[in-house]
Amino acid sequence: MLVCRIWKAIIEGTPSFWTHIEAIDGLKHVHNAVTKTGESLIDLILDCDDSLSADEFLAEVSGKVSRWRSVELSFKILPTSFGGLQTSACHSLEKVTLKMEDLLPSTLPLALFDRGPSPAGLKDLYLSNIPVDLAPMQLSNLSSLVLIDVHYIGMDDVLLVLRSSPALVTLELEEVAIASLNIPDGGVELPILLESLTTCQFQLSIPLIRFLLSVIHSPSLKYLQVYYWIEDSFPEPSIFSPPISGFEPTLKRLLSTAKHIEVQFEYPAGSSITFGGFKTIIASPSLRG
Repeated sequence: MLVCRIWKAIIEGTPSFWTHIEAIDGLKHVHNAVTKTGESLIDLILDCDDSLSADEFLAEVSGKVSRWRSVELSFKILPTSFGGLQTSACHSLEKVTLKMEDLLPSTLPLALFDRGPSPAGLKDLYLSNIPVDLAPMQLSNLSSLVLIDVHYIGMDDVLLVLRSSPALVTLELEEVAIASLNIPDGGVELPILLESLTTCQFQLSIPLIRFLLSVIHSPSLKYLQVYYWIEDSFPEPSIFSPPISGFEPTLKRLLSTAKHIEVQFEYPAGSSITFGGFKTIIASPSLRG
């Protein structure tokens, strides 16, 4: 019994033991953990199937907003408020993941961080089906950027983030408000050098994919995936024809690692062809099994 009491005292008095807080453990545990974290940075996780609602969870941890290190929230229903994420007090954030299970109907974009710059230490941003206004966030120095079905983003916002994140390692843009992504007239003057970029995935229209590949120079790229839809009545040009200036060396290097060619036919997910570090997925009515 004495040993049990000693270990309990150690656990109760060690803040780092309580810093990983998940909503699935219930409101009582969340409250208990928050009170024991002291000045340690904390990691918050809420899954869309958890019984605790996002509003309850965020309210319970709001007292430690300045100590939030990572926030991973998945929803079925959009919360009435994003709590500390909508303030400038969460200055210790390094990672933010916000996911909606289903695509939201048209709605105004959310303003995070009190409509000001994102925390200086933010390195990892993942948004899925969440309408967030990126422009005021002045994102920079990211190592990972994933945007899936995110609205209200212009090409100028995307390029600014890429130019301000030279150490970017992972980039994924999937169905990112295609209608509002306007390719600048005449392209951009200078290429964007992303020397650390190793993984890149695009699910956009062919013109947008071509434009981004022509702008981004990624000498360390190890994996590129492009996914696009082709309507039979609206044939689109090839991604790589005519050749994209500046991208040919990278593409040749990706293909040079191929030991075999993998072809998969799936409908409606799309048919894919993989050559080494390059994978292309094409969805089209004519590709039905």
